[in-house]
Amino acid sequence: MVTNTRFTEDAIKYGTCANLHLLSWDYPKNEALKDRIDRLGLYPITVSTLLSNREKQFLLNRDVVLCRQLLKDKFFLDHLGISENRKTKILDEIGQLCNL
Repeated sequence: MVTNTRFTEDAIKYGTCANLHLLSWDYPKNEALKDRIDRLGLYPITVSTLLSNREKQFLLNRDVVLCRQLLKDKFFLDHLGISENRKTKILDEIGQLCNL
């Protein structure tokens, strides 16, 4: 069972007893969603503080969901009419998030 929220202690007890594989934001320890996202650098573009909501929606509508996708497909920023200076700042921000 996978959730992007947290399991209650009762849910963890039940899942363990029922032999279910549980994965949540903070469970299991060191292998939870948060740990995996941090380790693999799989951040959604919505975490960017430099992209506007309109720009984020434009990218999401084109199936650009992860920061690392935008790093590979930088041309999407050209379609938004973003200046070279701002483009550099955006790419630097998401590059740092992805540890690249």
